[in-house]
Amino acid sequence: MPDLVFIHTADSYSGTVEVVWWLGADLYQGKRRTYTSAFKPSDFPNKYQGVWLLYSFGGDDGTLGLVYIKTSNTPTSKIKLYVASGSSSYSILTFSEPTDFNLENNGTWPLAPFSSKTAVDFAYIKETGTWH
Repeated sequence: MPDLVFIHTADSYSGTVEVVWWLGADLYQGKRRTYTSAFKPSDFPNKYQGVWLLYSFGGDDGTLGLVYIKTSNTPTSKIKLYVASGSSSYSILTFSEPTDFNLENNGTWPLAPFSSKTAVDFAYIKETGTWH
């Protein structure tokens, strides 16, 4: 069974964005694991300004990084990507940089291994307002 993960972005017990994890191997009945992160909800006051996800960055330990893709209200008017390290239980922000993409909310922003099996590529799948 796959694991079940909830990224708790508001009103968490710790006051941070939390990653709450249930193991599929326990049929979701076992004790959940809760990790406090480097992200504070006050840093991202509007929950509709981006996308949260977990992604493997190919580290030897197999942990998933906590990713926030901010899609509006950035200082550079470009999409901004944030990553908290999975090996730090999400407590250390390891990446925080603007991308070359203009702000846009008409689609999906995935990370995927497009250019090679181990790559972490950032893409945009535009769903509305296309010119074709």
